[in-house]
Amino acid sequence: IILNKIFFLETANSEDSPALEDIKKDVSRTFPEHFFFQEGEGQGQKNLEQVLKAISLVYDELGYCQGMNFVCAMLLMYCNDEVSARLDAI
Repeated sequence: IILNKIFFLETANSEDSPALEDIKKDVSRTFPEHFFFQEGEGQGQKNLEQVLKAISLVYDELGYCQGMNFVCAMLLMYCNDEVSARLDAI
């Protein structure tokens, strides 16, 4: 499980996803009224983009599906400190 986490986090910062254009569009539309996601280049949007990109690459048979952004955003709001620390460490 730990190796999977490391692979997932490294993937978030590495290659580009074929769905990156769609991910970027949806990230900017995700909870725009919430303070964590208000800034265009803020930490919230950056973390959300990285997580969605990693999911689309790690689970390539699934890819990115519209609506994942809201599920991931909710998780980021509740575990942001841990996710941010791990994404920044790579």
